[in-house]
Amino acid sequence: MKTKDLTVFIMCMCQSFCFAQKKSETPHRQYEENYKWEMNFAGGLNTNGWEFMGGVHWLPVPYVGIGASIGMDAEIKELFDWGRKEGDFFYEDDYCARFIFKPSVLLRSPSLWYMKSQELDLHLFALPGIIMASPAPGARDSGWLYWSGAVGLTAVYDRLTFSLGYNCSNYYLLDGNPYAHHSYEKYEKREKHRTHSVFIMLGYKF
Repeated sequence: MKTKDLTVFIMCMCQSFCFAQKKSETPHRQYEENYKWEMNFAGGLNTNGWEFMGGVHWLPVPYVGIGASIGMDAEIKELFDWGRKEGDFFYEDDYCARFIFKPSVLLRSPSLWYMKSQELDLHLFALPGIIMASPAPGARDSGWLYWSGAVGLTAVYDRLTFSLGYNCSNYYLLDGNPYAHHSYEKYEKREKHRTHSVFIMLGYKF
């Protein structure tokens, strides 16, 4: 083989290798193979008020993970109470709030649609778990353990995720008749309540 032909052959092989390597390093391939941890922050509105959660999940295999989040569920403050301090003689901070700990399983479908122009993967997800919540101030005989389940759509871009979801749970902010600012109907212990919420969740893979 002549030197010129050998040079052309080597250049073609190198070009083919680089193309194959670039193709294998698309975001969804990296997601499937390299990143085992995912940190996320979620905020939303529910039938009680507002909620915020932050946590992390470990995915030992693609599309299945376990993890936990901590956060808060609370009533929405009225506009004229924003920024007011407890030292204000005319202000009483009687808004109900509860801290939440939520272990959960993360289930994510394989890529439903890969948008090549945007390098974006779309997935469905499910987030079944349990909610462990401390009783709110003033509550009596409040529960502390509840079931929870969320479903939604996730967009994956490289190491970033953006999710829109819906959650339903038998958790209830006013479990046990705590002190509350808004005029809710009196809660009876044996009544069955559900909390419905919509949320946005941002995640980062590492």
